Amino acid sequence: MNDEMIVNEEVVEMTEDIIDNSGKGLKTAGGIGLAVLGGIITYRYIVRPIVDKIKSKKELKNMSEEVDDTIMEVVIEEQHTED
Repeated sequence: MNDEMIVNEEVVEMTEDIIDNSGKGLKTAGGIGLAVLGGIITYRYIVRPIVDKIKSKKELKNMSEEVDDTIMEVVIEEQHTED
């Protein structure tokens, strides 16, 4: 009977330890989950629009430079054909 009491006490102590430690683990997992969720939201609504805006400005700049180059080529060709 005494051995059963000792085993029961050990089981109760281990169960209490598991419950105490699982609370810490749950808090850690929750904190990590919130951090990941915050990162996703930040990327989706702040970072990606800024990057897209910068890319579109670069594309517009490159396109305007190409148009300017094309116009200059046409003007030069017209001058050569007139001569």
